Amino acid sequence: MHKLRCDEVEEFDPAVWEAAQLVTRSGRCGIWQVRGAVEALSTMHRPHGLMSRLLGTTLNRDAEKMPAQASAWRVFRWSALDVVAPCRLEVACEDCRLWESCGGRARSARGFMAVHDLLTQRARVSDRVWEAEMLCHRPSTSASVYPNFDIARHVGKVEVAGVMPVVWVGGMDFGMRNPTVFLWARVHGEGRQPMDQRLVEIVDEHHQQDLTTGQTLAQLAQRGWPAVKWVGVDPAGAQRNSQSGLSDIQCLQKKGYKVRAMREPLAQGIERIRSRLDHDLLRIDPRCEKLIQALAMYHYDIKRPQCEDPVKDGPDHACDALRYLITNLENHVSKKVVVTRY
Repeated sequence: MHKLRCDEVEEFDPAVWEAAQLVTRSGRCGIWQVRGAVEALSTMHRPHGLMSRLLGTTLNRDAEKMPAQASAWRVFRWSALDVVAPCRLEVACEDCRLWESCGGRARSARGFMAVHDLLTQRARVSDRVWEAEMLCHRPSTSASVYPNFDIARHVGKVEVAGVMPVVWVGGMDFGMRNPTVFLWARVHGEGRQPMDQRLVEIVDEHHQQDLTTGQTLAQLAQRGWPAVKWVGVDPAGAQRNSQSGLSDIQCLQKKGYKVRAMREPLAQGIERIRSRLDHDLLRIDPRCEKLIQALAMYHYDIKRPQCEDPVKDGPDHACDALRYLITNLENHVSKKVVVTRY
């Protein structure tokens, strides 16, 4: 097979898609030498879908600014307005239902899709579906865990130098076969200001798999960031390793880290991050590429709408590290001995 053309790739089973990459061969067709190729056709419906993974994109970037991965993919992009037929409607453009999307460009169009068809389809669907399916502005966030995450709003250069009062803290998700994730963050504010009202800036990230906790900590020590006051982790990290006899938390403590491991329902921790996104109290440096991608792609199972737990298919590790950090920042209770006399 010289060329394999796959339509509606967004709906493909990932395993089927991977297998399809190995079936094409170059060869001659008459006088023509045809190079083996795979063509993928699909609307990018979801920020966590297969098309997003192929393009290496993240949420809320305009379509024309979405770069392809450094790979063999050659990308063609178009929307319904790129193929619309010339508009001959006897109505002022400003009064047309398509005005906000079209802006009058259909008057000089040279495509094939009838304006009447676009008007009919526009009346059938919501703004969100229209923008995702027909205009290809951005993927739908209906199944996203953090639909309010916006790169333009929440990602920006963090200026580390300065005299502002900040505290350095960390968040960590343990892994071995799965990646271990560590986040460095700065918490602004001082005095009696509540922790849930202080700005948190994620300065840098570390992602590495197939390393023990001890090996990971050795790498973290070489990154050059200021020592963190504490690290928020998964309480499950208290379980001892059968070979070393130490838990992940004990490994951290042995290296001088102060550990916080508050238990909290998953949904409550997610809501804390959503609230910070809504109130611009979470900012992420562009160097944290994997965390940014994870926040965009972290999603619920669209085939199980009754399930309230996000899917664990990759983005969860960085998101968990962030959740442990925020949970232990806002919900930490110091253990003190209180003596009461009657």
